[in-house]
Amino acid sequence: MIRLNLLVLSSHRRGSGKTTLALGIGLNALERGKSVGYLKPLGNKPVYSEGKIWDKDSELISEVLNLNRKKENLSIGFDYEKLRYSHGDLLKELKSSIWESDVFLIECGSISSGSYFNLDPTSITRELGGRAIFVLDGNREELLDQSSFLRKLEEEMNLKIEIVINKAEDPYSIKGEMEELGLDPLGVIPKEETLETITPRRISEELNARIIAGETGLDNEIRHIFIGAMSATEAMKNPLFYKKDKLIITGGDRVDMILAAIESETSCLVLTNNILPPPNVISRASEEGVPLLLVPWDTYTTATKIERIEPTVYPEEKEKIRTIREIVEEHVSLDRILS
Repeated sequence: MIRLNLLVLSSHRRGSGKTTLALGIGLNALERGKSVGYLKPLGNKPVYSEGKIWDKDSELISEVLNLNRKKENLSIGFDYEKLRYSHGDLLKELKSSIWESDVFLIECGSISSGSYFNLDPTSITRELGGRAIFVLDGNREELLDQSSFLRKLEEEMNLKIEIVINKAEDPYSIKGEMEELGLDPLGVIPKEETLETITPRRISEELNARIIAGETGLDNEIRHIFIGAMSATEAMKNPLFYKKDKLIITGGDRVDMILAAIESETSCLVLTNNILPPPNVISRASEEGVPLLLVPWDTYTTATKIERIEPTVYPEEKEKIRTIREIVEEHVSLDRILS
């Protein structure tokens, strides 16, 4: 008989912070001497290597929590069409994949994600027991609406549902308003800027960009994006141009802009339209450790693609991982789910 404290994580939209919360809960559980298990039934961030496929979030959790399972075995599948015609009971398959742990985390998608296979969070929680934890973010109105909806769902389906508010701009205010509505969130986590950054390395991977200079700066933090479509003289009148940790998108033929950016604590330049800058500019960027990434698209298309890149934590980012453990420990009532 499997001894299990099952926690089913879900959210109202992508990027709310389910993986971050799962990692934080797992790290704190390990610190309390508890064993931890994890599955992400439906993978949505596939990584392919040597004929194997696994989910990027599962890889992070597996490596950081040192799970005694192969990362490619932490998801049932990725391809919706293949799963549709598998003719198997996927919920039963999920159940058989769970191993004995003091705490077992199942990371789902949205409230309806996987419903076709009975792998949505409410179906899993109802079938396997445990409790569902919904991670919410957004403005005040969204948070109150979503929280109220989940409370009604809990009553109607006779499920145990916990709520964690993530990336809260004003955590004390939103917690107070929820308490006035009779809601008792498991946690309200304030927005943590260090977890919102991306790196030139991540951008180069997502855009399949060619790195032509500054490889030593691929792990620079990026907090701001500046579109360098104007002259360097005009750009230098904009206060954003002088902010640290910025990424600048401009053309490779914009030598004045590129050189000015290199001298103004820029984290990275993305050069559009596959236009290479002169050798002296490439050399200068390498000297200063400023990555130059070359992409084939125009400025607008490039900016749109970059804006869609979600912040991600990598196993080697020890400082971010430490921050995740600490903010979950401080702002989530872990005793309610781990004791």
